[in-house]
Amino acid sequence: MVPQGFGLIRELFGDEGQQKAFGVFGPVMGLAAVAGPLVGGALVNLNILGTGWRAIFLVNVPIGLLAIQAGRRYLPRSAPTAPGARLDAPSITLAMVGGFALVYPLIEGREHGWPAWSFALLGLGLVALAAFGVLQARRSRQGRAPLVEPSILRRRAYVAGLAVVLGFIGAMGGMMIALNVMFQTGLGLTPLACAIATVAIPVTAIGGSITSSALLAKIGRTTMHIGIVIMAIGLIVVDIVLRADSGSVTAWDLAGPLAITGFGMGMVFVPMFDVILAGVAPHEIGSASGLLESIQQLAMSIGIAAVGTVLFDRLGSGHGPVAFVGASDHALLVAVGFLAAACTAVFWLPKHARASH
Repeated sequence: MVPQGFGLIRELFGDEGQQKAFGVFGPVMGLAAVAGPLVGGALVNLNILGTGWRAIFLVNVPIGLLAIQAGRRYLPRSAPTAPGARLDAPSITLAMVGGFALVYPLIEGREHGWPAWSFALLGLGLVALAAFGVLQARRSRQGRAPLVEPSILRRRAYVAGLAVVLGFIGAMGGMMIALNVMFQTGLGLTPLACAIATVAIPVTAIGGSITSSALLAKIGRTTMHIGIVIMAIGLIVVDIVLRADSGSVTAWDLAGPLAITGFGMGMVFVPMFDVILAGVAPHEIGSASGLLESIQQLAMSIGIAAVGTVLFDRLGSGHGPVAFVGASDHALLVAVGFLAAACTAVFWLPKHARASH
């Protein structure tokens, strides 16, 4: 759904209005990020009809119904640009197989001790994605619409954007698994209490997104550099607090540095797609935005896998707050490394967002 949301914004507002639309889109996503963990934690605590954690999926039902009704009422009806176009089933199948074969072993491999099948699946994923790329190039040469325009991968700025997404979203995923494991398993907080303990991140992310919307037109991609650096500083301060307080650390001790982290995160998230997509041609935007969202999901898995591996390897057979806080301390430094890679890749992005051209 997320690529469709980006596509609708560009379709409805165009190059001139999309930056203002994203200025609203960012804070709304921030509010959703605040509400999601809180509502999910409350549902788990309530244990509705004995469903336990499974109740978190029920919240999607009323929201989905409302979204369908709002879409039918407010979104304009438009004819397809290519009435004779057909669903490209082979390309979709290769993309799904490749994505699953890469993501599943990254998530489950460590828990099972990295067996041979996990590496075999990773190899299969790479082969499937390579076949997907070959198929897209063939369809393009034959004059048929590819699922992903091969030309976007020949644009250095866009490829750099993929690296930024891998680093930034990977850091987000790794950061959240380290904090959640430490708060819930190490310090014994309930899911609701854990959501409250980390609420400073999405709350200040709203302020960061508003700030970046105001700065983007003036300083362009530098907004992302500033945001990434602020986010990294916040995580480094979290690390310092963990080293100082060890097993006696509380959620209140981390509220300040997590607020800094969230503010920087918000500064990056809003302009990221707009700046990256400034490096592609208008006819490539659909493919480019869809691939970015797919890479975002992969990046989250890679971040969770990398940081989770360090976290649990460092933890070993340890138990109790001291062990979990110490392991989280080292794991968060891996997330800082992801941010350093993303910050470097930003130098190859277009200097300004698409709406500024």
